[in-house]
Order: sequence, then C-alpha cells, then structure tokens
Amino acid sequence: MTRAMRMLYKIEAGITIVAYIATTVSLLADVLGREIFGHGVWGAPRFAVYAAIIAGFLGMSLAAADGRHVRPQFLDFLIPTPFDPYMNRLADVLSAFLYGGLGVLAWGFVKVSIENGDTAPVLDWVLWPIQLILPYTFFSVALRYLVNAIFPQSKAIQKLKEGDAH
Repeated sequence: MTRAMRMLYKIEAGITIVAYIATTVSLLADVLGREIFGHGVWGAPRFAVYAAIIAGFLGMSLAAADGRHVRPQFLDFLIPTPFDPYMNRLADVLSAFLYGGLGVLAWGFVKVSIENGDTAPVLDWVLWPIQLILPYTFFSVALRYLVNAIFPQSKAIQKLKEGDAH
C-alpha cells in the first residue's frame, strides 16, 4: 500500500509542477506580449487561472500526504498523551469521511456542469474536464486519510523522501 501511495504522490507532484510551469509560462507570455507587441496573448490569463487552480488543489492532496495539513491544536491539551495514537486514527477516519463527502458534492457540481454544458469565458472550453480536479482531489485526500487510519505505520513513509530513487 505504501508503494501505491508513494506512486500517487509522485504523479500528483509531477502534474502540480507541470501546472505551475504552465501558469508561469502563460502569464510570462502575456506580459511579454503586452510589453513588446502592445497586446497580450489571447486567453493566457484565464488559462493561467485554471492551471493555478489545478496546481492548488493537487497541492492540498500533497500537503495531506506530507502531514502538513492545517489542523487546530489549541485543544490538544484535553487529550492525554497516551491516547494520541487513538485520537490520530479517529481524526484520520473522520477526515476520510469529510473529504469523501466533499468529493461526492464536488462530483455533483461537475455533473451539473456537464448537464448544463458550461463553458469557460474567453476560452470557450467546456468546464467539466477542468472541474474534475475538485472531486479527484477530495477523493485522493480521503483515500490518504483512510489508508492512514487502516495502516497508521505507513503515515510517515507515504511521501516521497529526498534521495528516494524508487
């Protein structure tokens, strides 16, 4: 299972890098076009926004894999330290259900977009392929938390470690 989660991490990290590069190149091309030719590249800012959305949502999945998600810590003192492993597992189960529920809602959003034939302003692209990042990310995060709940020992080794050649 850890191997599969590491592979998922690598794939999502690679797509995130490509999305950030696409964002940067698109905006750079638009700015250079404005400065050199007097007009920007048609649709570049809108394309950059969509690429940044993809990168941002995948970043949420990568943060969950890395254990760098935001969580409130102000009530940690209420749970005695010996109960930490149980509370961590419970938190992972609850998080899996929460993100799974968000994934279901996001899929409903995409489904409505497909049914309505929604298109992106300026670019005139159908939106649903871009919107698929929403349910994908929520389900990916839910899967990570579920795996962490079932295999808590894998939590620390899921992420791609520096120097990891596998």
